[in-house]
Amino acid sequence: MRFSIQKKVVFLGVGLSFVLMGVAFLVSFLVFRSNAKKNLISTVDSSVEELETRLSTDEGISELNTISSYLIENYERVADQKLPEFKSPKEEYEYYEKIYNTIYFKPTPGSMGMFRQIEKTYVQEISSALRYAVISSRGVEAYVCYYDLERDRWIYMADSVFDFNSEYLGAGHLFGSYYTLKEDDVKSLTEGEEYKEYDWDNKKTRYISIYDDNNEQAYVATIFIEYNEEALYSQLNNFLIIESIAFGVALIVLITMYVILARYFLVKNIEKLNSSTKEFTKSLYDENEILVLNPNVKAKDEIGALSDSFVTLEKEIINYTKKIKTNAIEKEKMNAELSIASKIQLESLPKGHINDPKVLASASISSAKEVGGDFYDYFYLDDNHLAIIIADVSGKGIPASLFMMRAKELIKSKLLSKKMLEEVLYEVNNELLENNEAGLFITSFIGILDLDKRVLNYINAGHERPYIIGDKVVRLNPNSNFILGGLKDFKYVSEKINLKPNDRLFLYTDGLNESINKNKEEFGYERIEETLNANKNEQLSVILKNMEEALNEFTKDEEAFDDVTMLIVELKDSKLSFHFDNPSYEIIENVTNKFNDYYSYLDKSVISNIDIIFDELLNNYISYDKKDDLIIELNIEVKNDKITLLFRNNGIEFNPLLKEDKYIKKYSSDLALGGFGISIVKNIASDIKYERKDGFNNLKIVKKL
Repeated sequence: MRFSIQKKVVFLGVGLSFVLMGVAFLVSFLVFRSNAKKNLISTVDSSVEELETRLSTDEGISELNTISSYLIENYERVADQKLPEFKSPKEEYEYYEKIYNTIYFKPTPGSMGMFRQIEKTYVQEISSALRYAVISSRGVEAYVCYYDLERDRWIYMADSVFDFNSEYLGAGHLFGSYYTLKEDDVKSLTEGEEYKEYDWDNKKTRYISIYDDNNEQAYVATIFIEYNEEALYSQLNNFLIIESIAFGVALIVLITMYVILARYFLVKNIEKLNSSTKEFTKSLYDENEILVLNPNVKAKDEIGALSDSFVTLEKEIINYTKKIKTNAIEKEKMNAELSIASKIQLESLPKGHINDPKVLASASISSAKEVGGDFYDYFYLDDNHLAIIIADVSGKGIPASLFMMRAKELIKSKLLSKKMLEEVLYEVNNELLENNEAGLFITSFIGILDLDKRVLNYINAGHERPYIIGDKVVRLNPNSNFILGGLKDFKYVSEKINLKPNDRLFLYTDGLNESINKNKEEFGYERIEETLNANKNEQLSVILKNMEEALNEFTKDEEAFDDVTMLIVELKDSKLSFHFDNPSYEIIENVTNKFNDYYSYLDKSVISNIDIIFDELLNNYISYDKKDDLIIELNIEVKNDKITLLFRNNGIEFNPLLKEDKYIKKYSSDLALGGFGISIVKNIASDIKYERKDGFNNLKIVKKL
């Protein structure tokens, strides 16, 4: 999903505003909470201080000493006992009443009422002062305890909720109740500030101990005020509500101002740049003159600098576009000329294929550029001699193409002059050296094939060694002759090789074997030989096609860096033979295709008639002879303006020259019906003969051309 700069700026501003406001909100909250906590502690400490002032008087110390003495005295009346676990305050009270009944002020027979009354008055006065301290400090409870050092226990003396009229004495802590003090509590009571913090039963308290200055700092009692933080939390909640509203309003104002200022100072100028860019881009496609569009950004910052750079870029683009248009026109003109040159170049090569009774030739060429430096040629010097040429010019493109055209015509004209092959290359070499400032040269294989004697006279001038495709694929190993156009007055030496009927000569340029794939591996001679071996019995055009496919599969998407040219020539025999063991109907198509390709120079009507003969006779042999080891042989010969077909098979005796009524008598009715196609063959043939010899049916058919 794409966002405009304005949206990005807004999102960034909102995000930063939230972060800044969040930080400010958190800081103010922490400061407020800290101050509120300090104020709360200060209020409690003030109440503790007031209690200390009230109880530290001589009268207060006397009252506290009286109460503590009374309590300690009564505690010493009985042995210390392990306190049970109390299920309720009432159960605790009843336990203490039973064991320490003299501690409480509930009237009992024989008790000293006057002392109890005085003590009760002291407790009530102290409790009253504690209640006032709780109210003034907004605390929960205040109490005074005496620490019994001998027993390591606290004894409650009075608290702010003490009530003598309740069902049991002490609505808060039980007066005179006995509690064990933990070791950690002792440490906390002996360390810290003047007014110390203390957790009593997981309740927050502030406390201070009272000492009697007149009696060498004798310990008297400890004042505790319990407080909770509910009031603090209430204040914090109120603060959070007010602060949230205030910060929310501030956040909206801040975001609004940020968006307005960002648009004015940033987005507006960027929109100008964007608008100018679109208009300028649109103008590039107009046929009218392209104009410089100034965004008119006045800002003296990076955007202003970008605006100036944009104007400069527009000017450069306009100049560059003009150059591109000029170059495009020139390139289009050049491409047209190259297309014409390529067409002329290809038209200079032999058109079609040679296919006559003695020789068959086929070629292909693929240029790495519009025009290339490879060429091939084949032409008759007379009725019995065929010139074969394949060459590769050094370099690429137009220079190589022009040099190729010159060399091709020069070689052809010299060969047609009926000079010796050595003399031809000697003269061509010297003439190519003239006015050759570019230093171009040619590798070439030039041969003259005697069609009657089947002898190839050739010179290999630094070119790739060709292959002979016969029963095996063999690579020639000619003498090393120098390139054409390389060394003045070089004397070339020719060689000869005898060829057999149906031998094929495969010529190629180095663009074939040196083509590379993505792994920088060459196609190489081994792959050439593998492809030739796999296709040596195929038609010439099929061999070339399969070689091209093998090369394309090897190189795949790699761009060709050199021209690839291939030429294949086959010495034809006037005879063509077939032998089939256990034949099927597929042999009919095989024979027909091979015949049509091999004798394609014949008249089309003749080829069509011969195809009918193949279809009729081979179909009959396969359909009506059920012999398991059936053999069919076919020999074809074109000679002296006639074509001779000899069919042989080891099937049942079958003489197709009998009259139709004799077929039915001598052969089965099915075979006789199949033989009716012979009437068609008889009408096509100029002459037909049959004989049964050595277990074979021999049928000879002659067709005049």
